[in-house]
Amino acid sequence: MSVPATPAWKALCGYGSATLLQGFVAFMAVPMMIRVLGARDFALWAIFEPLALLLAQLSLLGSSHAYIRLLASGKAGSADVYHSQLRFGMYPCVLICCLGGFASVVGVGLGSLWSYVPLAALLIFLEAAILLCQSVDRGKSDAFGYAQTIWVKFGALGIGLVLASWAGVRLELIEFAGALIIIDSVVLMLSFARYRRRFARSGNAGSSRTRDQHWAAVRYGLPIVAAAALAVVAANGDRYLVHALMPSGELPGYMIMAKLAGAMSFAAAPINLWWPAARFRHANDADRGAAFFASATAVLLWYYLAVAMVAWALAPHFVGFYAQGVSGYDANTMGLLLCAAVATAMITPINIGTLDEGRTHWIAATVGVGAFAGLALAGLLIPRYGYVGAGLGSFAAQCTALLFTYWISQRIQAVPIRFGKLIALVLGFGFAALVVRQEFSSLAGFGAVLLFMLLGAAVCANDFKRLLGS
Repeated sequence: MSVPATPAWKALCGYGSATLLQGFVAFMAVPMMIRVLGARDFALWAIFEPLALLLAQLSLLGSSHAYIRLLASGKAGSADVYHSQLRFGMYPCVLICCLGGFASVVGVGLGSLWSYVPLAALLIFLEAAILLCQSVDRGKSDAFGYAQTIWVKFGALGIGLVLASWAGVRLELIEFAGALIIIDSVVLMLSFARYRRRFARSGNAGSSRTRDQHWAAVRYGLPIVAAAALAVVAANGDRYLVHALMPSGELPGYMIMAKLAGAMSFAAAPINLWWPAARFRHANDADRGAAFFASATAVLLWYYLAVAMVAWALAPHFVGFYAQGVSGYDANTMGLLLCAAVATAMITPINIGTLDEGRTHWIAATVGVGAFAGLALAGLLIPRYGYVGAGLGSFAAQCTALLFTYWISQRIQAVPIRFGKLIALVLGFGFAALVVRQEFSSLAGFGAVLLFMLLGAAVCANDFKRLLGS
C-alpha cells in the first residue's frame, strides 16, 4: 500500500522553508567563516565539505535513494529501512567512512593525520546517518520532519557563526570541525527521538528485513551516487578550465558568475526533494502518472525560466554588492550559465524511466555524456571566446545530459510531453530575455520579466491546478 499522499503545496512549503534557511545560512556564512577561520582554513574547508557529503552518500552505498522509492511505493516501512541498514549496511558504512576520512584529509591537506582523520571519519558517518533519516522523511512524504532536521542544523550553525564573528572569536579548523560534530550529534539524537515512535508502531518491522532487499537497494542506488560524482565534474569542470586556459586574474570574475548561477540550485532544491516520492506515488495512477508528469514538466519549466529571468535582471546590481573589487562580469556569460542551470533543473521532471529498478545505471551514463561533451567544447572555445566559451561549454553539457536523459527515459517509459506548450514558454522567455538584455536597469526590463511570468502562469493554469492538488 502506498504512502498517503501529502498535498504538493504542503510538501513544497516544508521543503521550501528548509531550503530557504539552508541557502540563506550558506550564503551569509561565507564572510563570517572567513573572519572566524581565516582565508586559508576557509578555503580548505570549502574543498573538504562537498567531498565529505559525497562520501556520506557513498558510505550508504547509495541505498538511501532506493529507500525513498520503497517507502513511497509502500513496499517497506520505516523500521524495515533502519533494521536493514543496521544489520547489513553498518560495517561497509564504517569502513568507507574511515577510508574516506583518511583519503580526504590527505587529499585536501587539512593537517595532522592523527588529529584530523578521526574527526573527518566521524563527521562523514554522522552526515550519512542524517542522510538516512532524511531519506526516510522524504520517502514518507514527511516534508516538515525533513525540515526540522535542517532548521536545527543550519539554525545552530548560523547562530554560532554570528556569535563567534560578533565576539571576534578565531577558531582553528579542528575546533570548527568539532563544533559541527556536536551539532550533527544533536540533530541525530532529536531525529532518533522522533523515529522511536515509528518503531513502536511497526508491528511487522522484521518481515522484509532480508539481505536480498538491502543489496537490491545498493544495486539501485550506487549508479545514482556515481551520477552525483559525475555531476560535480560537470558543474565545476568549466571553472578549472577557465583557471588553466585564461590569465589567472580572470578566474574570480567567472567564479562570481558561477556562484550567482548556482543560486538556481536553491530554487530547484524543494522540487528535487519532493519529486522522487511524488514520482513513485503517481506511478500507481491509472495512467501511470502520465497526466501528472506532463503538468509537472510545464509548470516547472515556467518556474525555472522565471527564476532565471529574475536572476539575470538582478545580477548586474548584485555583483557590485556581493563582490566588491571583482571585475569581469559579462551579461552574455551570465545568461548562458543561468540557461545551463535551467537545463540541469529540468532533468528531474524529464527523468521518469531511469528511476525504475534496474535502470538507474542510465543516470550515470547521461550525466557522464553531458560532462564529456561540455568539457570538450569548453576546452575548444575558452581560448578563443573566454568567459562566453566557458558558458557555452556549461550550457552544452547540461543540454546534452537533458536530451540524452529524455531519449533514454522515453524508451523505458513513454510519457506524453506537450511540446507546444514548452516551446511557447521558451519563446516567451527568449523574447523577454532580449528586452532585459537591452534594458537591464529600466522599467521596460522588469516589465518584460513580469509579463513573461504572468502570461506563462496563464498558459499553465490548468497544470498548476492538477499539480498542486495532487
